[in-house]
Amino acid sequence: MFPRLIVGILVTIVIVGLVNKFRKRLSASKSEVSSSKAIKCDYCGIYIPIDQIIYRRDKAFCSQGHADKGV
Repeated sequence: MFPRLIVGILVTIVIVGLVNKFRKRLSASKSEVSSSKAIKCDYCGIYIPIDQIIYRRDKAFCSQGHADKGV
């Protein structure tokens, strides 16, 4: 009975550790997505990350094609 108790406790510790690790990864990925800023394309209206924007004449575009058509 004593060995089963030890094995049960060890299994419980491992499961709790894995659950905590999964929760940390899940919350980290959510915070990365929510912390990035996005701006609306002046041609089609979709939101794109700030580092992928193409600016033309003080307007923001999601692609080179939309920048050519929107100006």
